Amino acid sequence: VWDSGSGRVPDTNTTVSPSATVSGNTSSLTLSLNTMKDAIAGAKISGKDIVVIPEIKGSVKTVKVDLAKDALSTISTKTSAALTIQTPVGNITIPNDALASVASVASQASGSTVTMSMESVNKSSLTSTQQEAVGGKPVYDISIMSGSSPISSFDGKSITISLPYILQEGESADDVKVWYLNDVGELEQIDCSYDEKASLATFKTSHLSYYL
Repeated sequence: VWDSGSGRVPDTNTTVSPSATVSGNTSSLTLSLNTMKDAIAGAKISGKDIVVIPEIKGSVKTVKVDLAKDALSTISTKTSAALTIQTPVGNITIPNDALASVASVASQASGSTVTMSMESVNKSSLTSTQQEAVGGKPVYDISIMSGSSPISSFDGKSITISLPYILQEGESADDVKVWYLNDVGELEQIDCSYDEKASLATFKTSHLSYYL
């Protein structure tokens, strides 16, 4: 696209769709600063959020996204953009102020990347008490790691998570609830909204763990 006065009009596209590697039921990809640079530049110009939609072939139960620390820091300091990762297992949106918190924690940890993981949990990995609590409902584990260190809170800031759920016979959108499953098998209800067209239950949280 060309502008007669100043030459080329900058690209303001802020969506990135890299190819992911699939091994078994797990999909993974790495986002370097170079991979993200055009989306970051677009976000600086347009003020739009940055969205990563990995190209994943086949059905997977776990998606892992490694985001380079320098890319994370650049997004948090050079833009006002939130970062959204959209996957078949679920979506996670981290607002810019929470990204700054993640970048701060990550800077103190070893390694060069921050790993965002969304997993449809095999219930056999849960304790018997947790299994009894969840019954037949799908369980998801959402995590952010810097090296071997989990980042489970964001200085009180909230992130947004959307989890897939298909309405069963006799259920309505108003029936859909999201629950947080703690370590001792107790369930805590979280306010959510359900988009029947997208089959997604969306909620805000200030900490990460198991959800159903």
